[in-house]
Amino acid sequence: MEVKEFVSGGKKTEDSKKNMKKKINSAKKNYAKKNSQFTIAELKENSTLIMLCVFVVLAVLEIVLGILVWKIPVVSVCIVVLIEAGLAACLHNLPVWLHGIVAAAEIVVGIISGKVIFMLIGILCYGAALFALKFQKENNPLSILK
Repeated sequence: MEVKEFVSGGKKTEDSKKNMKKKINSAKKNYAKKNSQFTIAELKENSTLIMLCVFVVLAVLEIVLGILVWKIPVVSVCIVVLIEAGLAACLHNLPVWLHGIVAAAEIVVGIISGKVIFMLIGILCYGAALFALKFQKENNPLSILK
């Protein structure tokens, strides 16, 4: 296109300007489409890392809230977080209903100890660890429902 304009003396007509704008707009749309597809593919690629980060954030949240809000000793809170991670590592291949039983047992422990909200955060931490392990194993977010 530029060669034609150069040869024709450099005069741009209205038609050539419109064609150029159309080409620029279509190139922008194609670039945006490819960029969004790359982002989705990149997100799928990094899903395990994302779930691991969610687990770490929830574990730190559980530790900080346990220490500062509920005044639980540091060692006890950290042991609970380690137990949650250990349970998730040992039981991640079990069916979903068994994880429900584990969550119910944790709620019972929370009721007995008077720290129900702390144990609910523990259940979230347990669930995030399960998802991270499932993503790592199969890289399919819906596989935990099987």
